[in-house]
Amino acid sequence: MSRLPAKTRSLLVKAQRANAMKTRERHLGAALRSVKFPKGNAIPLPEELTPAQRALAEALCSDEDLRGGDHAIPSQPWCRRRWLGHERGGMLEQRIDVEDGDVPLWRALVLQWWDDRHEAEELMDAAREPLSFVPRLVLYGDLALGAYGLNADGMSWGKPDQIKRSPAIKAWAKAMFDRLAVQGDEPEIQTDSVLEPLFLAAVRNGVPIPPSLYRLMPVDSIPNKLVLELVQSLPEDARTPAVIAAIGPVVDDADLSVAFAVLARWPSAKLAQLVIDNSIEQDESQKSILGRLAKLGKSKPIVARTLAAYRGEIEPEIDPVELHTMAIERPKQAAALSAIQVKQLLRAAVDYYGSRRELAALFAGEHKLYNLELRSIADAKGKHVYDAWTYNGDSGKVFRADTTKVVASVIQFHASECAEPLAQGLQAALGERPAKKRKR
Repeated sequence: MSRLPAKTRSLLVKAQRANAMKTRERHLGAALRSVKFPKGNAIPLPEELTPAQRALAEALCSDEDLRGGDHAIPSQPWCRRRWLGHERGGMLEQRIDVEDGDVPLWRALVLQWWDDRHEAEELMDAAREPLSFVPRLVLYGDLALGAYGLNADGMSWGKPDQIKRSPAIKAWAKAMFDRLAVQGDEPEIQTDSVLEPLFLAAVRNGVPIPPSLYRLMPVDSIPNKLVLELVQSLPEDARTPAVIAAIGPVVDDADLSVAFAVLARWPSAKLAQLVIDNSIEQDESQKSILGRLAKLGKSKPIVARTLAAYRGEIEPEIDPVELHTMAIERPKQAAALSAIQVKQLLRAAVDYYGSRRELAALFAGEHKLYNLELRSIADAKGKHVYDAWTYNGDSGKVFRADTTKVVASVIQFHASECAEPLAQGLQAALGERPAKKRKR
């Protein structure tokens, strides 16, 4: 960044520090204009850049949040690095002979893409013709993610049975996931059909699917047989959340087919409830959909219970939050408490007594809290998430870990004043005794 003009550097820093996307792009646009970066679709060759333009382009090689707007610069950092030669290129970076001379394939395509798409497609077909399946797949992936402003619309990637176990295919799937995962909630995908070979390549080559990308699983555009193959590869506790994320909040007929296929193999209350909640919006009648659930429920008890709860025949089942007690402390004096523990205990005492009490009074005298315990409670992954104070036998207060944010109360031995799943999870944790207890 030291090679940037001072004004450009200042604008870039503002863009990098801005929280709002519009603000980031406004400052970035000003930075690009300050070095007279070209606009339009015709991305320049690196050797055509001025020193200041090159310095700015290099400064943008690792920032996923800065796209470039209408300026002629690749919108993704991974593509910028290949464009500038900082990473090994692929087929798009190989040079070919055209009327304008010896240029990278991407340059020849970009020059034709918006003027004569037919000629651009012929150029692409000629480049792909000698390639075997894996290089074609890699090229398809680059285009599908919008390399150099291009896309893979109208191109065929191949067939599912061509996706096999292969070090090259495994490397491709991992690289593609890496590109998508770093982009956050809205990864740039120009051609959605790339998701089918990508997820199949991952599953068949043992590449873990990042949970943030579950929602991209193409469950509504591939045969259910392949959907089940994808779901089978996921950790058992991730299958239902992943399918629900992939289906999304709006369920259509294709999603409904997927849901029933998955329920038949891995029944769950949440997926059955999703079907019920969306049954009235489908082309198929609600009565028919509920009838199919009832039929499935004959062999899948959890589906039957979910449907019965919906019909009011039984109380709905609730999946408790999984929580466990990590450690128990029994402080005997105020000096044993940390600063945040003091604040938590004083906050709990206000609710218990109805007014503020001095800290020392909670350890001696008429307002002493008897049987005082502090539990460190962890979630299913072992992360410390709650601090639970209990006292006087049947009372207590639960805080978010290391804060004074109250999340629940303990009243007459029961976790309450919170959502039922959390209450059930806390109740279970409050009944646990860890192997080792700490006394203070």
